[in-house]
Amino acid sequence: MEYSFTVKHIKGSSNNTADSLSRLPVVTPGTVSAPFPMVHDTSNMDLPLGIKSAAVNKVEAEVLYDVKHLAFNPDLNIAPCTVSQVVGDISTVAAWDLVPLSIKDVAAATKTCKVYGKLYRAVKSGIFDKKDKDISKFHGVFDSLYIENDVIHLGSRIVIPPKFHDRLLAELHASHIGVVSMKKVVRDIFWWPGITKSIVDIAAKCDGCRRYKKKPPPNSLSVWPFARRPLERVHVDFFEYKGKHVLLMVDAFSKKIWTQLMNTDTTTSKTLAILYGWFCTESGPPTTLVSDNGPQFTAHDFGDKMKLWGIKHVFSPPYHPCSNGAAERGVQLYKDRLKKMNISAQPVELYVALAYIGKVHGLTPHSSTDRCPFELIKKGNLPSLFPHLTSDVSKQSELTVTRHSTAKLRNRKSFEEGDTVVVYDNHKKLSYPAVVSEILGTNNYLVLSD
Repeated sequence: MEYSFTVKHIKGSSNNTADSLSRLPVVTPGTVSAPFPMVHDTSNMDLPLGIKSAAVNKVEAEVLYDVKHLAFNPDLNIAPCTVSQVVGDISTVAAWDLVPLSIKDVAAATKTCKVYGKLYRAVKSGIFDKKDKDISKFHGVFDSLYIENDVIHLGSRIVIPPKFHDRLLAELHASHIGVVSMKKVVRDIFWWPGITKSIVDIAAKCDGCRRYKKKPPPNSLSVWPFARRPLERVHVDFFEYKGKHVLLMVDAFSKKIWTQLMNTDTTTSKTLAILYGWFCTESGPPTTLVSDNGPQFTAHDFGDKMKLWGIKHVFSPPYHPCSNGAAERGVQLYKDRLKKMNISAQPVELYVALAYIGKVHGLTPHSSTDRCPFELIKKGNLPSLFPHLTSDVSKQSELTVTRHSTAKLRNRKSFEEGDTVVVYDNHKKLSYPAVVSEILGTNNYLVLSD
């Protein structure tokens, strides 16, 4: 045999795992000995990248706890480079910048700082000069300050001079923990005036946190203007049932719904032909037509016809179907009833079912108007010489919608042109900064990104 092995059994109770402190090099005053290769030297070893990363991550996890406790321990005579040597090049692999600080470092920086030097002398003498603008910001906590090991303390916390603020904040946010977690970490360790704002700012300016942070709660929905007459505003959409496409249109005033079986032909030309037929059977084309960003509605031919017919075409924001809520509710109504009626995909059966559902819906009083859609589409108020006199139906609909929208109203955020915002990309699944270039509606904006 090429190799010879001897296998020995060791009881689990005898197989003690050494902690990270036991693995540290032997420390002599002012120096550090390293009898074994440090993990950060794996960059010079002929190892696969995965093994190097695993080794560094292991040291990162094991040393982090000891770094935080060794950094401010005045009883250990550890040079500022000691922990850095142990951690090695973790920052280059794991994007960390662990900065070890000793009590001597903090004490030296405190005495050499103009402001903190004054504060040190004031705390030591017990005399606080309220007129001194440099230390006036410490007035509220001065009675709680004391000197220990030549370092200013506030309770159990060390008062850190400005020289080390950025370094400690960078270490604190190295693993991208949130604002609340960072506040908890520093609560009993260190302090300086405005540390809470510093923590909030570093989290807000972090590019990684901004790109991958959780989505904020949705803003409150805007209510469409109340329609005062039939076909003042219509909402259109497509839906699919068992492989067949259906075009649907809802009148915002009467709540009447039109449907047309399209089979598989959903071209722009056929969509326009069906809409034109609906408009001709009623009182003419609507004032406003609302649709999503489907290819049939974004085509140039569709836009040209809307202009020719004098119709204002409004698009709902992408990935936000509730902005075209009237059409979405109509789609849900038809899909629900088709499923419950167990309608097949046969064109004749589906066509008859669509017509029957539309008839029943048109003869049923609607919850917001308390009137039948068929009744309102034929007898609803048309434009008159007295447009300021609101019909009873409009009042009833307005009161109903207002009551429901007010019950769900939340704090609404609004933006102005030129504001910098964070936009979520549904395709890339990340967020990025952008600038508001145009206000399209109450909650609808056109933004530009790099």
